[in-house]
Amino acid sequence: MCSNLVKQMVIAFDKQSQPHADTGFKIWCEQNPEDFYLNTKTPKKFTLHKSGCHHTGVLEDGSSPTSNPKFCSLDLGELIKGALEQGAEVVDCGTCL
Repeated sequence: MCSNLVKQMVIAFDKQSQPHADTGFKIWCEQNPEDFYLNTKTPKKFTLHKSGCHHTGVLEDGSSPTSNPKFCSLDLGELIKGALEQGAEVVDCGTCL
Protein backbone atom coordinates (compact mmCIF):
# COMPACT_ATOMS: atom_id res chain seq x y z
CA MET A 1 0.00 0.00 0.00
CA CYS A 2 1.36 3.39 -1.03
CA SER A 3 4.81 1.91 -1.63
CA ASN A 4 5.75 4.68 -4.07
CA LEU A 5 5.45 7.17 -1.22
CA VAL A 6 8.36 5.55 0.59
CA LYS A 7 11.48 7.38 -0.51
CA GLN A 8 14.85 8.11 1.02
CA MET A 9 13.50 11.06 3.04
CA VAL A 10 10.31 9.30 4.16
CA ILE A 11 10.07 6.51 6.73
CA ALA A 12 7.06 4.17 6.65
CA PHE A 13 5.61 2.40 9.66
CA ASP A 14 3.02 -0.26 8.79
CA LYS A 15 1.97 -2.96 11.25
CA GLN A 16 0.81 -5.26 8.43
CA SER A 17 4.36 -5.66 7.12
CA GLN A 18 6.43 -4.67 10.17
CA PRO A 19 5.58 -6.44 13.45
CA HIS A 20 7.30 -3.78 15.58
CA ALA A 21 6.00 -0.77 13.64
CA ASP A 22 4.06 0.63 16.62
CA THR A 23 7.20 0.81 18.75
CA GLY A 24 9.26 2.30 15.92
CA PHE A 25 6.61 4.92 15.20
CA LYS A 26 6.30 5.87 18.87
CA ILE A 27 10.08 6.27 19.18
CA TRP A 28 10.25 8.31 15.96
CA CYS A 29 7.53 10.68 17.23
CA GLU A 30 9.23 11.09 20.61
CA GLN A 31 12.58 11.85 18.95
CA ASN A 32 11.08 14.24 16.37
CA PRO A 33 8.27 16.13 18.16
CA GLU A 34 8.31 19.08 15.76
CA ASP A 35 8.32 17.04 12.55
CA PHE A 36 5.46 15.56 10.56
CA TYR A 37 3.71 12.38 9.55
CA LEU A 38 0.89 11.36 7.28
CA ASN A 39 -1.80 9.05 8.61
CA THR A 40 -3.29 6.87 5.88
CA LYS A 41 -7.07 7.14 5.95
CA THR A 42 -7.46 5.46 2.53
CA PRO A 43 -4.89 4.88 -0.24
CA LYS A 44 -5.92 8.27 -1.67
CA LYS A 45 -6.54 10.28 1.51
CA PHE A 46 -3.98 11.22 4.15
CA THR A 47 -4.14 13.40 7.24
CA LEU A 48 -1.07 15.49 8.05
CA HIS A 49 -0.05 15.67 11.71
CA LYS A 50 2.81 17.10 13.74
CA SER A 51 4.52 14.15 15.35
CA GLY A 52 3.70 15.47 18.82
CA CYS A 53 -0.06 15.39 18.10
CA HIS A 54 -2.05 13.43 20.66
CA HIS A 55 -5.04 13.15 18.33
CA THR A 56 -4.10 9.67 17.11
CA GLY A 57 -3.35 8.17 20.51
CA VAL A 58 0.28 7.41 19.64
CA LEU A 59 1.45 7.45 23.23
CA GLU A 60 -1.49 5.56 24.77
CA ASP A 61 -0.80 2.06 26.06
CA GLY A 62 -2.69 -0.61 24.17
CA SER A 63 -3.15 1.48 21.04
CA SER A 64 -1.94 0.34 17.64
CA PRO A 65 -1.21 3.54 15.76
CA THR A 66 0.31 1.80 12.75
CA SER A 67 -2.73 -0.32 11.94
CA ASN A 68 -3.17 2.54 9.45
CA PRO A 69 0.24 3.05 7.81
CA LYS A 70 2.15 6.17 8.82
CA PHE A 71 4.67 8.01 6.67
CA CYS A 72 7.11 10.19 8.61
CA SER A 73 9.66 12.75 7.52
CA LEU A 74 11.91 15.51 8.75
CA ASP A 75 11.18 17.19 5.40
CA LEU A 76 7.55 18.34 5.16
CA GLY A 77 7.92 19.18 1.47
CA GLU A 78 9.12 15.66 0.62
CA LEU A 79 6.28 14.13 2.62
CA ILE A 80 3.60 16.18 0.83
CA LYS A 81 5.27 15.69 -2.55
CA GLY A 82 5.18 11.90 -2.15
CA ALA A 83 1.49 11.92 -1.28
CA LEU A 84 0.59 14.18 -4.19
CA GLU A 85 2.60 12.00 -6.58
CA GLN A 86 0.35 9.13 -5.45
CA GLY A 87 -2.66 11.22 -6.42
CA ALA A 88 -3.70 11.46 -2.77
CA GLU A 89 -5.53 14.25 -1.02
CA VAL A 90 -3.76 15.63 2.07
CA VAL A 91 -5.78 17.35 4.79
CA ASP A 92 -4.37 19.00 7.91
CA CYS A 93 -5.22 17.65 11.35
CA GLY A 94 -7.70 19.97 13.01
CA THR A 95 -5.99 19.47 16.37
CA CYS A 96 -2.29 20.04 15.77
CA LEU A 97 -2.17 22.14 12.58
